[in-house]
Parts: sequence; structure tokens; C-alpha cells
Amino acid sequence: MKFVVANIPDAGRALQISSNADWVLLAASEALGGEAISCEGELVLQPFGKNLRVTGLLSASANCFCHRCGESMVLNCESDLNLTYAPAGLSNSDTEVSLAASDLSTGWYDDGCIEIKTVIMESLALSVPSRVQCSDSSACDSRTAALLATAQSEEPAGHPAFSALKNF
Repeated sequence: MKFVVANIPDAGRALQISSNADWVLLAASEALGGEAISCEGELVLQPFGKNLRVTGLLSASANCFCHRCGESMVLNCESDLNLTYAPAGLSNSDTEVSLAASDLSTGWYDDGCIEIKTVIMESLALSVPSRVQCSDSSACDSRTAALLATAQSEEPAGHPAFSALKNF
């Protein structure tokens, strides 16, 4: 879903985000790294000059795997958005650009249009923890310990080219 930034009223425009739209689930799936179950929320698009501020709250969940024990689980994420989008300019490769901390919440839009799918993806991707882990940490610890014990008890196979040196 795209919006022409110049056509957004000065008072702003509120958008209801719902899992009923296939493109919303696709955006959440890409951002969360698994099949999205739901994605709900509201975004408010507020123009100021040529820039656009996007605020709101998104809540999403997706099927994924624990990064420790490998069990399937549901990842729940919430994102409290407060992003600024500016028109994409021509970059000059000869000019070094320094970013301030306030610039890290700034994105760009092309051809005068903002792509809402991209806003959802960026927001949710930034809300995903660096390591996804089961909510039942004691069960996860047990499964992880069993995996590590199995891996440590097996003799490393090594590369077949070195098998002749095994008993040397």
C-alpha cells in the first residue's frame, strides 16, 4: 500500500493495520523471520514540510524457532513507532556523511510515495530481539543441555581425506 506524501492532509491520516490484509501478513513474515500469525495496530502519517512522521503501535506474532534449543515457538513483538521519512536525495559518493543519533530513526521515501509495507517491515524488524528464546527457560535449558551432550559425545567425523591418518 502506497501513499503519495503530498496528498496526505496536514491534519494527518490514521491507518488501521490488520491481519486481514495479505500484504500486512507478508510484511510481518519478512520482518519476523517466520510465518506471521497476526499483525495489528494503527499508524498515523503526519506530514511536516517534505518530511513525514509515522507514529503508532504495532503488535505482531509469528511462528519461529528458538535460537538455543531449536524448538518451534511463537515470537510476539510490539513496536512503538516514531519514525521520520524524508524524500530520497541524490547521493554524492565524494561527500562523507556523518549521522547523529537522531538520524537513526530517519528513513527515506522515493518518487513522492511512502510504502506502508516497508514501514511495517522496518518497525517490526527493529523490535525483534537479537536472540529469540523460548519463554520457558528451564525447559529450554534442558533441551539445550541434551543437544550439547549429544554433540560432545559424538566423535568428530572430520574430513574423509584424513581418514587414512586416523590410526597413524
